[in-house]
Amino acid sequence: MNAFVVTDPFSDTAAIQAQMIAAGFNAESVVYVKSARALMDGLLTHRCDVIVAEYAVANMDIWRLSTLINSMRFNAQGRPIFLLKETCEIDIPVLLAKEYGFTVVSLENLAGRLVAVSDPTNRQFGGSANPVRHTVLIIEDDKDASFTAFHALKDLYDVDVADDGLSGYALWEAKHHDLVLLDLMLPKLSGEDILSKIMAINKNQSVIIVTALDKPKIQNKMLLNGASEYLCKPFSLDALKTLCQKLLNKSKLLHQAHFAESKLNAIRNLVWLLDYALSQNDADRLKQIMAALKGLLPNNLTEDEKISLIAREF
Repeated sequence: MNAFVVTDPFSDTAAIQAQMIAAGFNAESVVYVKSARALMDGLLTHRCDVIVAEYAVANMDIWRLSTLINSMRFNAQGRPIFLLKETCEIDIPVLLAKEYGFTVVSLENLAGRLVAVSDPTNRQFGGSANPVRHTVLIIEDDKDASFTAFHALKDLYDVDVADDGLSGYALWEAKHHDLVLLDLMLPKLSGEDILSKIMAINKNQSVIIVTALDKPKIQNKMLLNGASEYLCKPFSLDALKTLCQKLLNKSKLLHQAHFAESKLNAIRNLVWLLDYALSQNDADRLKQIMAALKGLLPNNLTEDEKISLIAREF
């Protein structure tokens, strides 16, 4: 396998190199580049099976970089993209990472993830030829109902099925699926208890209550307790598919809004620290804060924009 590692020009790549070696890559099979332009040029002339990247490289962040990599010009050969978690100033929602075609991984786990890439049956790391799919968990003790739902959704999503409450909740704890289809009348652990446990951990988790209990009081209670939708049996498979896609789209928008708010808060805090460092004439702290700001806001200004800003009066 061959890899490209994309880092900021000032980054120390020693720890990354150690992980690449641990994953079985040698010096000849890894190309280290310091800009998005160098990466694009390399992808046009070299074979690449996997890309490891920092959050911001020169004038491009991971969002623009992954969009470009997965564009028609470069997607002839599907390849997973791993973003190093330590280079992110704020947490990136998994759902958004999937939408943009990359996987967030900590540096200490990079080698293990790279080894897993070599398994051709492994779908979870994506790439343009093997896109990461949304994950759905069906917790349903009625075998016929779960079988029908599974086969209705399996071509659209990666679907797990559990036939009792305890095993279903354990599956969700392990994977935190993008969407949960949850029956209420379950053995070992009720759907209502599962919903409470899930909401205590992730109040933004999308959950569809799927039940034969067509009672307004129960419906209102479940929705107030955090369920996203309440679907009564029997239902059409088209209605199920439409509802699943609707909730996943809604969840994406909510995560985008939350990420934007988190990014704005991080920038606000850094601006305050910048002002404080200026008042203390702390040059070293100023450099650290500016580096953090550049990570959140990569410099993608044109030359004309830069000239205009330099001439601007405040």
